[in-house]
Amino acid sequence: MRQYTEADCMNQAGKPYTIHRKIVVLSGKAALMEKSGQLFYCQGGIGSDLLHRSGPIVGISLRTGRKEIVDRSKVLGILRPGHLPWMERKILASISPQEFGIGEPFKGYLCYCLLEDGSLAGGVWVESWEDVVAYTRIQKAYQDHIVVCDKEERVLLEIHRGCVINRTKLWMMEANGVDRVDKETEIFIRAEGGRFYGKRKLRLNPDICERRL
Repeated sequence: MRQYTEADCMNQAGKPYTIHRKIVVLSGKAALMEKSGQLFYCQGGIGSDLLHRSGPIVGISLRTGRKEIVDRSKVLGILRPGHLPWMERKILASISPQEFGIGEPFKGYLCYCLLEDGSLAGGVWVESWEDVVAYTRIQKAYQDHIVVCDKEERVLLEIHRGCVINRTKLWMMEANGVDRVDKETEIFIRAEGGRFYGKRKLRLNPDICERRL
């Protein structure tokens, strides 16, 4: 079994950082390590914010998929992008960003991830576009391919290795002359490289890759 060290973590240059909704590496000396592994998705807890270097955090083991509580002092750091093994990626793909479990099937949006060979890693239903944004932010540093569908399972968005390759929802909005954009979508567009000209009018950044698989 591989032993993770600080070399596998992102360099924070000694600055305080949040681990909320991040993939963290636990110290090899942590009591949970033997049964639950070193890699955890942090859901929250007092110890997850910028101001704490200790305190309880709630996380999901990416080995077992079970919820665990561990102290922030046992965290070595945030796992570097591209360092997550495929088995752990499958568990991560099935973790919902919603605080109270997964959304109801065929309501809201279906988010799922594909492995490099095209096989399904896992996925969840979420209730809002804000949840879609949260899901993609959690997944995109570690997954090969992310797909977002509407409740009819029509593809709205695809991200391949961090590059947006299919923006059906966003193109439809622009084609229909949408002037008002909901806040969650604005946040998402900014995160993925889009821009707003003026206060409301949506424009998409042409520099973003548009190649389809």
